Order: sequence, then structure tokens, then C-alpha cells
Amino acid sequence: MEITVVNAKMKITRSIAGAVLFVFGCGHVCGQRSAFEVASVKVNANPPRMGMGAIHYSPDTLTARGVSMWLLVRWAYGVGSFQIAGPVSMQEAPYYDIDAKPGGAVPPRQLRVMLQALLAERFHLAVHREKKEMPVTALVVAKGGAKLYESGGKFEAGLGAEAPLQFLGFDNNVHVQRNVGPDGRVRDSFTDMPMSVFAQVLELMGSRTPYDKVAVIDGTGLQGRFDFSIVTERRNPGDDGSQAEDPLVVYKRILPGQVGLALERRTAPVEVLVVDLVDRRPTGN
Repeated sequence: MEITVVNAKMKITRSIAGAVLFVFGCGHVCGQRSAFEVASVKVNANPPRMGMGAIHYSPDTLTARGVSMWLLVRWAYGVGSFQIAGPVSMQEAPYYDIDAKPGGAVPPRQLRVMLQALLAERFHLAVHREKKEMPVTALVVAKGGAKLYESGGKFEAGLGAEAPLQFLGFDNNVHVQRNVGPDGRVRDSFTDMPMSVFAQVLELMGSRTPYDKVAVIDGTGLQGRFDFSIVTERRNPGDDGSQAEDPLVVYKRILPGQVGLALERRTAPVEVLVVDLVDRRPTGN
């Protein structure tokens, strides 16, 4: 899926079409709320194309507009689409609007746990985990070591227009920016980027939609957050009668020399979220 850019001066609130985390919540036993204090769930009357609406969240609010069940599950459980085993009907209408408040400020991870509980309550969502062997693209450290700088956490608007990747549920410090120079070269700049999140970015770059099952996993073992840039030659599809090259193929070629990372094809065990049951219509508010 090609990354669309927006004006870097825009203040971007967290949006979704996709990512998630499966947690066996301990609720009040651990001193944390495991359910929203107030929540409204409705079928969207004017749904967007393919249910790729948006989730906006802050410490005390979660709002979804026109989002498919597939993408709600993806965000709530912190998985990629390649980690979801469920009916294709989850990608189809109806799409949903959610307005929920936890009754106080909570971190994003806890909002996801609360959304899991809400989906179970209102849609009778039931899931379990399985390990499955599958072909994957693994992000690893190249020979000679990584060429990355520890992040200073500072957003630089001059690095280019920002890509709206917030639907993955990243925190506010993670940024991806794109700048096309006069020579046609494209510079993608990554700020405050953990390698686990970079693997998710690569998954989306190699997809046409967030529903595509493009398996990319983090195998670097690198901890922390990093600032780095990757430069590619811009090529317009059709200029020479050919199609645009797969971004993952391009990155596989240039990552080792530019940032000391590599993409390797392998078979690996992957934890998969299996959807056992989910209703199409929510119970009443």
C-alpha cells in the first residue's frame, strides 16, 4: 500500500485502519480499568470505501468512524492482517461508529484492552491464539551492523510531509515523512522509530490495502528508538511501459547500504489471532 502524505503542518490526531495487542487484562486487580465507563456503538449510516475509516484517540477518549470489524480487531489486539484468521465478512459492511470514554486518562495500551472488552460485550467477539508456521519477510541486522542513530525524539517539519500512519496506533512521537527532491529522489525520514514499528510500516508499504496479508516481522533484536532516512529513486509507473516496483523489493536492495538492515525471506512461527465468533450487528446501547 503506497503511503499517502499530508501537510506536515497539520496537527494529526491518532487515526486507524489498523494494529493491535492481545492482553489477558487483570482489570481492577492490577489497579487498572478494563472496560469503558461509557460507550456507544452504532452502524455507520454513510460508510467509507472498504470500511477504512478512522479511529481517533486521546488518553480519555476513543472514537471510531466507519471502521470495519477487521480493522477494529486489528487495532484492539495489536496484530497485522497476516496475523488474523477470520471470515472475510469482517472486512465488509456494516461498518461501525464508536464513542467511548474510560472515565479518566489511560495509556493507549489500556484503551486497546478496553476495546477488546467492548467488542466482546457488544459483538460477542470470541478469539484464541495459535502458533502457525508461515513464509515471512524478516527485518534483520545486515552484515557489518546497523547504521542507526538513537532518537532525540524531535520532530522536524522540514523533513517533509508526514504520512498518516497513526491508524496503526503509534504513539505521538513516531513520525514518517516523505520529501521528493528536485532530482526526483525520494527521502523517507523516520523519527523515534522502534524496529518493531518499522516492521509494521514495511508491512503496509508492501500492501495495497490494510487487509492484505503481507507478513513482515522484526528479527533485529534491537531495542530503543531510532532516527534514520532512506533515499530511493523515484520512478513513475508506465514511463517505460513497466509497473512500479514493489516497495519491499526496493527496500531489500537498499537497506543494507543505507541503514545496515536487511530483509530476508524465511519460514517462521507466527502467533495468529483466530476469530471463533463475531456478530455483524451490535447489541443495543
